Amino acid sequence: MLIERHAKRSATPRTSKGFALAAEDVQATERFVVHSGDDSFPLNANTLAIPLAALMERLAGMD
Repeated sequence: MLIERHAKRSATPRTSKGFALAAEDVQATERFVVHSGDDSFPLNANTLAIPLAALMERLAGMD
């Protein structure tokens, strides 16, 4: 499994063309944008916006 992640200080995160290209280049199976808000929500069909603490919990459960 390969995960692409990008961190944004904004509570209204967006992906960039570079993020999408990098995720495709490395064939990421999951894509996350870490943001400063409290909720997780899809940015598009392939990418989840997620707070850092929630991403850490999710990654800890992948063992």
